[in-house]
Amino acid sequence: MKNYFLAIDIGNTQISFGFFQNDEVICRFDLDTHLAEEELKIAIRNAINETNCPKEGVSDGLIGSVVPSVTSVIAKEIKSIFGFDIAILNNEINKEVKMDIDNPLEVGADILADIVAATNLYKSPIVVTDLGTITKYIVIDENKSFIGTSFYPGVKGSLKAMGQNTALLPNLDTIKEFDHPYGKNTVDSMVSGVYFGTVSSVLGINNILDKQFNMPVSHVLTGGYSNLIHKEFESFIFDKDLTLKGLYLLKKGIR
Repeated sequence: MKNYFLAIDIGNTQISFGFFQNDEVICRFDLDTHLAEEELKIAIRNAINETNCPKEGVSDGLIGSVVPSVTSVIAKEIKSIFGFDIAILNNEINKEVKMDIDNPLEVGADILADIVAATNLYKSPIVVTDLGTITKYIVIDENKSFIGTSFYPGVKGSLKAMGQNTALLPNLDTIKEFDHPYGKNTVDSMVSGVYFGTVSSVLGINNILDKQFNMPVSHVLTGGYSNLIHKEFESFIFDKDLTLKGLYLLKKGIR
């Protein structure tokens, strides 16, 4: 029987499941974090059954979570489906990640996984742009040391702010790819502004961060919204599975 590894990244709006074999992601699916407990259990089983993901032979794995209330639900369901106790990442697991920040205990599981994957897969210095619920810029110096982050409102937060803080604008949940930087109606105007506002902020902040180094910088783009806008960044490395790869590498490094 083949052995597979399961990495699970639990974010504030999305849960990503990645199945690994021979160091490669062979299957991935994403679910909504805000599903009710029973809905989430059903969705996990349905996703496994309806995709080419392994139905058996999964014997190891790691959960990285920033939503503790969901973590135990998923851990129990993985135990029920595959029969093993999946490990849960905490910031004590990997002692070899170099950090030059005020309080390493503040580093979330998603950022830790991004750091580990980026430093193992790409040339330093590195700026990882993680387009999730919030946009995170993760800065790694030429010695592979994590030296800080910059946070910026994400796509969903920007849409929510407009809908909730104005009387006449609608509440929108998501955006789409846009070809021109303006809209001819209210919804398209909101969507185009957030789309190109995100593009501009990513380019601008990465350009500012570049000036911290006197050498070429690797720019890595990841996160839930990266799939939507990665075509706007020709010089960036697009790695949608970066966080999942980091979880895999972290678990491989646990002794």
